[in-house]
Order: sequence, then structure tokens, then C-alpha cells
Amino acid sequence: MTRSQNGFSVFFLHKDNSRQGALTIKGFGEGDGIFMELRRSNEVLAVTWNRNIGDFTLDAEERSAHFWIKERKWVTDDEASWQILGKYKSDIELMIAIALDFTSTAPESKLESDCGRGDVSCSNPSSITGGSGTPCDYSLQIRKMCIGEAKSIACWCAKKEVTRWCCNSACWGCCDWMSQHCDCACLIEDYFCECAITGFPCKVD
Repeated sequence: MTRSQNGFSVFFLHKDNSRQGALTIKGFGEGDGIFMELRRSNEVLAVTWNRNIGDFTLDAEERSAHFWIKERKWVTDDEASWQILGKYKSDIELMIAIALDFTSTAPESKLESDCGRGDVSCSNPSSITGGSGTPCDYSLQIRKMCIGEAKSIACWCAKKEVTRWCCNSACWGCCDWMSQHCDCACLIEDYFCECAITGFPCKVD
């Protein structure tokens, strides 16, 4: 691996010699996305990903595929984009898997500790997520969503956002979840995803 001012390059081997190559990864837009370029002896693939708005572009062999998130679905103006995406699906998975190995970070803190909207005081730390028998307020659904390079990243982000808004004076974090699993729309397998989840706060007397 070699580093530059705004990114790095990874030279990798593969059990299939035709798939080894060099992957350049650059950040752009103050952390809103990444640019990845895969070079092999006979081809160049480039992916531009904007996680802020859920926008994905693939450039390959003078062909381009463009997708974006709309109403919880990935859409495109050109149906041929799906064929292009399908052709290079395994290469894109390889690119983002390598990129995540070098760029992803573990959560900084437990979800329950990220409390506070600024207008409430989390005054009962012994009652984390209703752990002391605090009743849940099922009349108030709090739903948030996030976009990420991988399903695990987007889901954790969505849970973090919901947890933050669940906090109130009764307890820290959400008292219960509508489902323990996020509702996700991913472009390729578990990559390039928008995930949402719904939580319920503790009831405040």
C-alpha cells in the first residue's frame, strides 16, 4: 500500500491472476464520499460514491452506469445501467471490500451513551434501554435512516440516530425496537445501502 495526500493505492493479488491489480481510493466532498479506481493490464474501472445523498456511478470501458436512492429504492434513468452493473458486480464487490478494510472504523461508543438532543436531560443512567422495568411509549415511533458503503455501517448509523432521539428523562436510548433488524435497500449484495430502523422511547410520567 502507498499513501498520497488525499488517498492511497493498494496493490493486491488474487487467486485468479486475471483479477489482481491496483486499487486507488480517494476521499472527496469533506468525507461525503469516495472515489475508487481499479486498474488491471486490460481494463480500468472507476466508482464514484456519494454517501451523503446515495449516488453511485460506475465508469467502465467507455460505458457508464448511474444510480441513486429514491423512495427507498435504487433507480436509474438508463435501464442499460443494470446490465453494466451486473457485468462488473464481482469487481465492484472486490473494490469496496478492499476499501472498507482500509477505511472503516469501529463505533466510537455504545449506542446508549450517545444521548441528548440538547432539550432533555438523561437523568437515569441505571435505566438504559428500559433495563429497570421502565415502560415503553409505543405511541411514539422514532424512525431514522442512514446511507453507507456497507449494510452494517448504514444500519449502525441508523440505530445511533434513533437512539439519540429516543433519549429522554426516563432513560437513555430506545426502550424497544419495532424490529431488531434494519430495513435496508442495497445496490449490490450488502454494499452501498440505505438502512432505516424504528425505535420507541421510554414513557415519561
